[in-house]
Amino acid sequence: MKKLILILNLIISISLSEIIRVDINGNHDYTTIQSGVDNAEIGDTVVVYPGTYYENIILDKSIVLASLAIFDNLNNWFEYNDFTNQYEVTNDNVNNTIIDGSTAEFNLGAFGSDDIKDYIGSSIFIASFNEQCISPSVIGFTIQNGLGSITQGPDWYGYRKLKGGGILSYKSNANINFNNFINNGNPYIQYGGAIYFEADTIEQYNYWEMGGCELSDINIQNNFYNGNDSKYANTFSSRNFNGNILIDKSVFDVLNCSDNSFTEAWFDIHSESEAVFSEIFSNKCSLINDLWVSPSGNDSLNDGSIDNPLKTINYALEIINPSIENNITIHLDEGIYSPLETGEIFSLVMQSNITLKGSGKELTILKGDNINSIISVNNCQNISILDLSIVNGYPSSTNDSGSAGGMIVSNSSLNIISTNVSVNMYGGISAVSSNLNISNSIVSRNSAGLGNSAGIDLKNSIAHIVSTTIVDNYGGMGTARGINIDDNSYFSMVNSIVWDNNIFEDNTNPWLINIGDGPEVNILYSAVEGGWIGEGNLGWDDDNPLFVDPYQGIDFYDFYISPFGDYSLQSNSSCIDNGIAYFELNDEIVIDLNESDYYGNAPDMGAFEYYEFINGDINLDQDINILDIVLLVEIILYDDMENDLADINGDNLVNILDVVMLVSIILN
Repeated sequence: MKKLILILNLIISISLSEIIRVDINGNHDYTTIQSGVDNAEIGDTVVVYPGTYYENIILDKSIVLASLAIFDNLNNWFEYNDFTNQYEVTNDNVNNTIIDGSTAEFNLGAFGSDDIKDYIGSSIFIASFNEQCISPSVIGFTIQNGLGSITQGPDWYGYRKLKGGGILSYKSNANINFNNFINNGNPYIQYGGAIYFEADTIEQYNYWEMGGCELSDINIQNNFYNGNDSKYANTFSSRNFNGNILIDKSVFDVLNCSDNSFTEAWFDIHSESEAVFSEIFSNKCSLINDLWVSPSGNDSLNDGSIDNPLKTINYALEIINPSIENNITIHLDEGIYSPLETGEIFSLVMQSNITLKGSGKELTILKGDNINSIISVNNCQNISILDLSIVNGYPSSTNDSGSAGGMIVSNSSLNIISTNVSVNMYGGISAVSSNLNISNSIVSRNSAGLGNSAGIDLKNSIAHIVSTTIVDNYGGMGTARGINIDDNSYFSMVNSIVWDNNIFEDNTNPWLINIGDGPEVNILYSAVEGGWIGEGNLGWDDDNPLFVDPYQGIDFYDFYISPFGDYSLQSNSSCIDNGIAYFELNDEIVIDLNESDYYGNAPDMGAFEYYEFINGDINLDQDINILDIVLLVEIILYDDMENDLADINGDNLVNILDVVMLVSIILN
């Protein structure tokens, strides 16, 4: 009934207004939609005939902009296809009247432009240029391939922010109904792949002086969304509007079908806003189970189970619905995940209550191909990243200044465990107003940017680092190469190594750790090159950690850097057995290890425990006894168990001959 009333009201308004007709073939008043809009008066209707219009339309007055679908019965403008098991748009006028925003050129110099058109890449940009409140209607189009509009920037260093791939509405009471939004946006658009509504005056915006409305409701009912993309909120965003958002009778990509809600990957609105509807639909229900991803998987055909893994991590993140009660683990198979090799889309935007688990630091590699930062954690809690490598990230111009190429963490809590963060531009990890726990990890060979550390950069954050190696980071101006800690941060480090963060410069006193005037810093039982005052610390005089091969994979002549150096310890390293298993600081347990967590008399410093392998010690308890025989027999009986130490006689076979030799070793 509401839909019928809406259509009747539109037909009545059209009958009382002047109709301007747009036809790409030249059979009516104008051949471009923009010409029709520019020549319309308030209250007029611009009717667009079928065709593909490659335009970025500026809609700046209260008119109706519609396809011929406005004259159709739109009660069944989309239907469910029983063959494909998908909802599909079936109205011909909607499908065949296309506004394609892909040809935007953004003709901006280093410091911007005086022409607002140069900032517009949305398929439709809605705003008033004369301080009036406008209430236009957009009805019955396929809106596709919009690139978003530049709301902030460009600044001198290239920074810019884009929003609203398909439509950006700036302080307007626009009604957007019966439209099919397809493939708008991209990972560089910050918010609103399909639609972004701005409700407030933002002085940092390029067009903040434009007039506008005090929004009541946002009316985006009866729309269809498919394949739109942005960093946050692929479908819709309005971050500072706190009223009702009307979305009734719309079709979405992914929906939490149990309660008809969205995750922020698709729909990001103010906490006081409410999405209002009686009935909505989706082509996929979000998942609440763990998922598996493999470079050989398939996003469209597989269900994400261990036997039928997905292909990309980004897709897995978009289709899950984690919660405090239900932490979801995304298991990553061995292999390289990259834009060029597997079609991975970076940055990976995390949600709260997620564990991202690889198969090992040197086995699962997230490789950014120097296209974008690799992981973004914003306003999230209860996240763990472990057993993988994060390499070759490069922050795009749409990231804030100081963003790292590896991981960007803001207003969040994050655990980083057994992870290699290496060869990222403008820093390995940057954290703002966040809590970090980093353990058994490597931060190496990252390069710094202007004002941020090459390794770890902390602003107003808390970081606890345990058993981690921070080494061979380089470059940068005005800050430390290893760790930068600003005035308002807290930092503790135990059983760790910070060394040689200067690999491409002849400087025997590299600036490893920089602290501001006010932070509390506690570095204990760690090796810091040049020394650091604190209980159990090494780094003075001849306390070189003696890595096995710190220059492994570095070609100084061709300036090639592999993300994997060998930072395990040589047998005569001073870092062996010089860590601590249990330590309390300010009534807080900083580290609490069991004896099984380390070899020798005490833990070692750094990410790797030194172990001198003994022939026959299969279970690595530094003793050869009946327990090793039991394990060896199990390995022989169940040949899917891998253990290189089981080949006692070194013939590249594990069989009864190894049992005989092991018994002989024990007896003798």
